[in-house]
Amino acid sequence: MIMAAGKPRAAKVFVSYSQYYVQAGLDRQDGGVGDDLISGLLTGLGPQEVMVITGLHTGKVTVTARALSAPPRELEPGWDVAGETDLESPEGQISVVDWAGPDHPELGSLAISGPGRYRLRVHARNRDGTANEEHLLVLWPSTDPAAARLLTPLDEYGLELTGQVTLHPLDDIDQAAATAVRDLAALLAQPDPPAWSGSRTEIRAHAVVPATPRKVWTVISDPKWWLGTGGTGSLEDGGFFIAQLAHSPDLQAEGTFLVHEQPKRLTLTWSWTTNREIEVDRETPYAPRIDPATGKVTTPSRTVRSHEHVLSCPLPVEGPTEIEIQLRGDRKGNTAVSVEHRHLPEELAEPMQSFWAWALRALLPWLADAPLNLPPWAR
Repeated sequence: MIMAAGKPRAAKVFVSYSQYYVQAGLDRQDGGVGDDLISGLLTGLGPQEVMVITGLHTGKVTVTARALSAPPRELEPGWDVAGETDLESPEGQISVVDWAGPDHPELGSLAISGPGRYRLRVHARNRDGTANEEHLLVLWPSTDPAAARLLTPLDEYGLELTGQVTLHPLDDIDQAAATAVRDLAALLAQPDPPAWSGSRTEIRAHAVVPATPRKVWTVISDPKWWLGTGGTGSLEDGGFFIAQLAHSPDLQAEGTFLVHEQPKRLTLTWSWTTNREIEVDRETPYAPRIDPATGKVTTPSRTVRSHEHVLSCPLPVEGPTEIEIQLRGDRKGNTAVSVEHRHLPEELAEPMQSFWAWALRALLPWLADAPLNLPPWAR
């Protein structure tokens, strides 16, 4: 039976790390890292969940949802970008969910025909990192599966996310950091670890930022987002973290928090790692055979060369480096941030100096709740 179209309703949806979710079930992809459905707009987290990408990093965006009994005849005008994909709803429930929950029942029933497949169309405008951002979700029941598709050209934000345009040109600090990270990633991807001179050194970086030490602490104590593009772990999770820096070739950093004197001093270890593909030879057995004359059982085998992904940590070979960050506030609400990176191989001093110059400047948009750009090596 075809149900009547639901009335459009609006909600203030909390987003963080530029995302919220549309859930149609509990079959979520492990790890929360999904596949691009529409680059720059939608990420799939399994057949029952979609992550919607917002321009606002943290805050609330206005989301209006409308349930229809059939596909709309025309594309809604007045939106900067629109795209659509399928959702499977085995229980007949579809919800719009904040970044860390909860959902928004005020949007009403979005799976108006009960369990089954639905088509979700997402519209967005004003994805400029401000609170003016708005989204419109339109859903209707669908019978045949269909691929995700973009219905309009990408907006400027989407074009920047996908690397098609650079809205904020790279300056000397960005360029130096991009070169440093790309060179490290290429070095780490080599089959054999590099040979080091054995000499160690330390580097220092310093900046003054317009925020209190407590606010700066909230950023620096989560290096997977400040210094990377995501990862796992935090101070609250036992002190171990992994920060994803770059892809293709892969570059990650992992470490452990050693000292955390909030909001004054943070000390952590830092090692570079990668998921590196290597070739290995393995003996693959066939099914056992019985010699009819002797009754002896044999298991023949053959050598098969295969590719395996391994986690390697050749930078530096001798062990992790150590980072200490000190915060000192003044009466005007500013904070002096000092970074000391110790036990570095001399060969890495110059690239890491460039990296920390970028990292200290990257504090500014986090502290101002301003729009965040991709790291320069990803742009």
